[in-house]
Amino acid sequence: MTPGAFIRAARAAAPRGRSAGLTQDELARRLGVSATYVSRREIGAQPSDSAFLARVLKACKLPPDWRPGPARRVFVSDPSGHDPDEQ
Repeated sequence: MTPGAFIRAARAAAPRGRSAGLTQDELARRLGVSATYVSRREIGAQPSDSAFLARVLKACKLPPDWRPGPARRVFVSDPSGHDPDEQ
């Protein structure tokens, strides 16, 4: 897994009120850096070392040994309440 993919996964897993996930802006604020700084590391334009990734985990309120699990299917509910997988 690339460092950028790790950062994106950590942002998605971060607890946030009723929902999970942080935006780049929210993560940047918690890290005390700009959103551009976070973005450049997510896309691999700037390297991310293990110390930075540890800071990301702390900012995302995830344990230091957290690792992303397998990708999960995410459902966006239809406003009508219809589940597309139900027949």
